[in-house]
Amino acid sequence: MNKYNIYRKEVDNGTGWTLGYEFVASVNHPTNSWTDEDAVTNVGNRTLYYRITAVDNTQNESAYSNEVNIYAKIPKLTRNEDGQKINEFELRPNYPNPFNPTTTFAFALPESLPVRLTIFDLTGRQVAELINEELPAGRYEIPFDASSLASGVYLYRLSAGQDFIQTRKMILLK
Repeated sequence: MNKYNIYRKEVDNGTGWTLGYEFVASVNHPTNSWTDEDAVTNVGNRTLYYRITAVDNTQNESAYSNEVNIYAKIPKLTRNEDGQKINEFELRPNYPNPFNPTTTFAFALPESLPVRLTIFDLTGRQVAELINEELPAGRYEIPFDASSLASGVYLYRLSAGQDFIQTRKMILLK
């Protein structure tokens, strides 16, 4: 194979498939991973669809792979209201609560740290992971769509670095 083409579409905005990336198969590319920088840098929540083809040395392109869809949950960074530096961790209650089917989580980080925001049912089973990455200091708002979950009480937990873990309760009413 000469290269792989990664195609992307975003159904919500009505666009068709576009070539998002060409991955040249060579020793110069030791990794088989790719980050869709447009999805990472454009704040918002949306479902993105991807498929891939292989291209040989004579430019013959294979059939498309099966579609893979990803619901992109891009955190929204907001500034501290008074422009001051954030001095402590904060996990606010989700709002609205109770909710159906969407709610928003708000939290603050005083420094850049690895952050994990997860949701559990009352049996302790993880039902969603909203964030698992390093984030810079600041205030964040993370929307969550729970339409695939049953009505009930859920717990959400924010872990930041090795020293901060906080858990809160939320209620999904359908």
